[in-house]
Amino acid sequence: MDLKGSNVKTLVNEVLHAEIMHRPVKTPHYGSVIERMFGTLNTELIHNLPGTRKSSKEDLGEYEPEKHACLTLADLREILTIYFTDVYPNEVHSGLPLDVPTPRLRYQEGLRIGGYPEWIAQDERDYYKIEFLNTEERKYHVDGIHLGTRIYLPTEPHPELISPDSRHPYTFTIKWDPDDISRIYLHHPTTKTHIELRCHKPSYETVEGMNDYTYDLIRGQLKEAGLLARGGKPTDEQIIKGREMIERKTQQAIKTRRAKLRAKRMGAELTLQPKLPQSQKNEGSSIQQLLAKSKKWEQSQE
Repeated sequence: MDLKGSNVKTLVNEVLHAEIMHRPVKTPHYGSVIERMFGTLNTELIHNLPGTRKSSKEDLGEYEPEKHACLTLADLREILTIYFTDVYPNEVHSGLPLDVPTPRLRYQEGLRIGGYPEWIAQDERDYYKIEFLNTEERKYHVDGIHLGTRIYLPTEPHPELISPDSRHPYTFTIKWDPDDISRIYLHHPTTKTHIELRCHKPSYETVEGMNDYTYDLIRGQLKEAGLLARGGKPTDEQIIKGREMIERKTQQAIKTRRAKLRAKRMGAELTLQPKLPQSQKNEGSSIQQLLAKSKKWEQSQE
């Protein structure tokens, strides 16, 4: 994300009613906290998960990530959620005071001293959820909003969105979620509200819950099979067919991988305990349980 872009500035200034403050020059200590956080995340967790690519070729060594990769995006999200909510906040940090040695205790102390921070009200959550989505400018044509090879239309008639001169369509700000391409949100300049537009071509039902990556993958598969022209808009039937083709390929790849793993096991015993950094080996912390869980995911694919 471009943290200096106009969209981010608008989000912070107009939506959050806050101010962007940049780190002063030649003062690296202001930015070290989040950098250390990422370093800890990589060292303790990411670089120990099956399929990791480490930080460099030297660290990777002879490890082959493609042969061990088994976690889906949903699996990784679950692991990260557990890490951020149950593991990291309860670990002792050497930089914290002895009487509040974990992030959770430190946070609770802050609440005791400064009180609770402001919360987003239940009836405002949908508003902020939409505001934090990807933002783009798009023209509203006679047949709707075009986003890539998809066309979107509102669920209810909005004739005021259509320009009387089709050669000069109105331009609107839209919000869209790459994790669910079935709908987008158009910002109405007059009412200052968001209008939901659903995917019309292909149909909403066909792409409901589908992410942008999967959609592009399906289009790529259709083009590879000669079923879709370059820049073509896939029909519902083509998307269903493309999805089936990808599923068959995926199942075949899983079978091939399982066969290779069986052959490897026949030749040598594989260790079931993930290798941990030296500083973590004897702690018996929750991080080991989390890594063991990821190993079960890997074994379930064998």
